[in-house]
Amino acid sequence: MGICGDVFLIDWEYAAMSHPYHTLASMASIERWSDKQMWQILAHYTPDPNQEDKECLYLYRVVSDLFWAAWCHVQMENPSTNSPYTEWRDLFLEAAKERIEILESKNWRVIFDEL
Repeated sequence: MGICGDVFLIDWEYAAMSHPYHTLASMASIERWSDKQMWQILAHYTPDPNQEDKECLYLYRVVSDLFWAAWCHVQMENPSTNSPYTEWRDLFLEAAKERIEILESKNWRVIFDEL
């Protein structure tokens, strides 16, 4: 229970003992957040995020998009589900591809100043 009597529920289904930005990036990936939305949640999580914080979150977002694309691909093999895993896989792959292309096309440390 929080200081003001608020109750917080935490979903540990995909939580892991890893960098905290990995979890934020996974949330951003699943919810299809824009980079601007990622920076907003980062600012709530870490007051005054620095360049390294942004770089770390951005790179974890690429990893998360690739992870969820692979997860959806595996789920496509399960005919008992009636979910659009092919569509979701393609969305995650496209998101990762776009971010990787940005990293490859520029000095990747400069892109965070533009966001």
